[in-house]
Amino acid sequence: MSTQGGSGRPPAAGQTGPPGGPRERTEAPSLLEGWLTTPIARRALLARGAALAATVAAGGALACLRRPSPAQVARAATGLDQPPWPAIAAIHDHLFPDDDNGPSARDIDATAYLRALLDDPDFDAEEARFIRKGAGWLDDLAMKRGGSPFAKLDTATRERVVTEVAASGPGERWLSTLITYLFEALLSDPIYGGNPDGIGWQWLHHQPGFPRPEAGQTYRELQAHI
Repeated sequence: MSTQGGSGRPPAAGQTGPPGGPRERTEAPSLLEGWLTTPIARRALLARGAALAATVAAGGALACLRRPSPAQVARAATGLDQPPWPAIAAIHDHLFPDDDNGPSARDIDATAYLRALLDDPDFDAEEARFIRKGAGWLDDLAMKRGGSPFAKLDTATRERVVTEVAASGPGERWLSTLITYLFEALLSDPIYGGNPDGIGWQWLHHQPGFPRPEAGQTYRELQAHI
């Protein structure tokens, strides 16, 4: 069993997803079910999921507190060649590819955004462990099914591995967690480190609320003065 990219522990007998996981997200099953349709119909899902997208874009107080700054995302973009980030970048690319139909995961800096979140000491430690261990399990499964880490598999083999992961409860939660943070990177205000230059808003023809937060006036910065 390969230990590249994660815990190095094999899944329990009959387990088809990363062990354990954070508390359930009530929207996760329906979100993932729509995401894995023909062939992974991301663009139609965004239109159908307008209510969820609006929630992610607006964000609550806790979500804003967790979000990184552009500088933190830029720092996080260095060193993504070390586990678990190659596997996570590859799954991001598979879930949100460069298909000439809107911004890709790379266009929205999805992997650097997620790493910046996980590097934040205020981020939920249990969820951070779940995301990282899930990447290790993904690479272990990729080695079993394709003989290579997930990042080195061809698209068809990646799709088979992702479908197998999605067939389990823990695997479905892990993929849904990644998709949720993809939405954040796509739709949050650029001042929080995602959606560079408003690329996600432009694609969706979204008009952000007014006034937008400015430097020194983000939720995190305001909280620091209370």
